[in-house]
Amino acid sequence: MQEKGTGNPAPRHGNRSFPGFAGQCRTWDQLRERGGSQNSRSGIRVQHRPQHRLPSPLHRFCRSGSNHAPYAQRVSELPSIPPGSNVLGVGIDQIEVSRIRDSLDKHGAHFLDKIFTSGEQAYCRDKADPVPHLAARFAAKEAASKAFGTGFGEEFGWLDSEVHNDDQGQPILRFSEKGTALLNEKGASGALVSLTHLESIASSIVVLVSSS
Repeated sequence: MQEKGTGNPAPRHGNRSFPGFAGQCRTWDQLRERGGSQNSRSGIRVQHRPQHRLPSPLHRFCRSGSNHAPYAQRVSELPSIPPGSNVLGVGIDQIEVSRIRDSLDKHGAHFLDKIFTSGEQAYCRDKADPVPHLAARFAAKEAASKAFGTGFGEEFGWLDSEVHNDDQGQPILRFSEKGTALLNEKGASGALVSLTHLESIASSIVVLVSSS
């Protein structure tokens, strides 16, 4: 398939094309190639600003009489906590999808490999537009670090948690050996995760629980 008037093959992902950045359509490999070696040598920082100072697209779903009000309620729901469990920590995070797009556009594969596991990349790569799904997983990692109370550093890193989806599509938070050791240190038996995204924003909540 060729783009009309260019003579160049139209970028595709499998049997589907998906919107890239700056109005272009790029394949997953092209997303990973963004930034090149010059940017890969510099540190990657995704800027966080207090969300209460930013206009939120969720506001339009919360108007009285809106048909989307039930969806807005689901956005803020906590994961279902098993009976008899004790809550040991809660973390929440929200990020603008455009920030992940910008980081991918500047740093490509270096950003992906620093933040997301191969399993997370494979899951998102199969979506028509991978970026909102990447943003939701970015938020889940941030929420996990807040639930642990560690932030990101030697104790807990970006690749020490992974959002995995089971056969029913339910997200499950899995941990590396270091993350599991931290979970045990906190006295938790597991971590529950809930994540959601709109076109422009992604959110996640993580709850650390113990079975006794």
